[in-house]
Amino acid sequence: MRQHKLWLCTLLVLLLAALGAFGAAAETTVGMSGAGSFKMEQVYVNVPELDVYFYALDGDGNSYSPIKVQAAGPELTLGDRRLEVRSVAAASDPICYILALDNSKSIAPSEFYTMLGGVRKLINAMGDDDQLMLYTTAGSTECVLPATSDKNLMYKTLGSIKQVEGSLDTARLVSAVYSELQSDYQALAPRKAAMIVTDAGQVLTNMAMFATLASDVGDQIGMAAYIYLMTDRPGAFETLESAADGRLVLCEASTLGDELKKKQKYFATALEIKTEVPESFYGERLETLTLAMPQLGSAIRSSQTVYMGYRLAKPQVTKVETLRRDKLRLTFNQPINENANKPQLYEVRSKDIWNWRVQVKSVTISEDARTAELEIEPLYKGDYTVALNRVSGKMSAANVSSSRDTATFKVVVWPRDRAFYFAWFRGPLLIANILVKYDLRVCCRQFTQHVLIPV
Repeated sequence: MRQHKLWLCTLLVLLLAALGAFGAAAETTVGMSGAGSFKMEQVYVNVPELDVYFYALDGDGNSYSPIKVQAAGPELTLGDRRLEVRSVAAASDPICYILALDNSKSIAPSEFYTMLGGVRKLINAMGDDDQLMLYTTAGSTECVLPATSDKNLMYKTLGSIKQVEGSLDTARLVSAVYSELQSDYQALAPRKAAMIVTDAGQVLTNMAMFATLASDVGDQIGMAAYIYLMTDRPGAFETLESAADGRLVLCEASTLGDELKKKQKYFATALEIKTEVPESFYGERLETLTLAMPQLGSAIRSSQTVYMGYRLAKPQVTKVETLRRDKLRLTFNQPINENANKPQLYEVRSKDIWNWRVQVKSVTISEDARTAELEIEPLYKGDYTVALNRVSGKMSAANVSSSRDTATFKVVVWPRDRAFYFAWFRGPLLIANILVKYDLRVCCRQFTQHVLIPV
């Protein structure tokens, strides 16, 4: 018994050390003074735009308003260059929740299904444009749901998850998430939050989980990561929870949903700064970004290392499908802004000598903003081009399409429609009809003068 207690104490000391290391790393992103506290959530340099998401609290723990922060004159520095801060606003961008669920059989079945119920509460409370990316960790780390805002698909996937043999491998999980972020970067919502849900029994059997969190998550995936430990004795781990600086959340399985919703409300208090970054800043390197607010207190300063290598690809059409002679489906290289439902933002032209511009009557954007259906004038046989006219990507409104980027498609069946022919050739036919009538009148006049009238 005595040896067992010694072993338990040793594990707890190691755990505190790991959490202490994580807390020390987090101090570089938190500024405090008698006036309040300040913490960065995420920083993205997406040339040509830089986005900073952060929290600013007064001495009583209440959020500063955007007006208050703006009046404090925030100073933004990237490397040794001062950037312009035009405005501070409440963060309104959608969030991609990257959720990793421990589905190992070491968790009691009743708690496992209660855990799934808690996640359903989070899904139900998510915004319409928020996304969910779902991983399971037992056996092998697997992305069972790529990022989507389709809630029906979220519920369906969640209901298909079963318990299997194996344990949570955080190193593999971090690697998988990082790879997914890199491969589909522009399809994900601008803000991101990583959450791991497991059982408190993992505290004593999987120390690597906390060591990996302390050293890798912030650097590799560039976002705040939270661990939710389900336990029927939260009070026994209060010291660990406080040492983790809010990144470790202890709760009973029955209250997991409430804790997830509480974190969602916390995300809603974030502020944002968006500013432009010169193209010269792009490159495969790291820079230090510092946000300071001297007027709120000399210690209100926060820094974060940011990756400079992201240059957003401009939105463009990659595929065109002719659903009908008067209806097209466009597929984009990335999700586009939901405001891109105006006909004037799309240009369809024939690739013949006439270069006719086809009228776009209406546009319907799909739920995932990756496709759009266009109601247009009827088409005839031939080649056509489609271009976007200043359509912005969903991740950044500053990333605007170029009309020089066109997609080509072909209509191979000549439509059999008299109304269609008349609509397209009405102008030329009218002109031809006038010319023919004019020529007939001239001929008749000449015939009358020279043949019918006697000399």
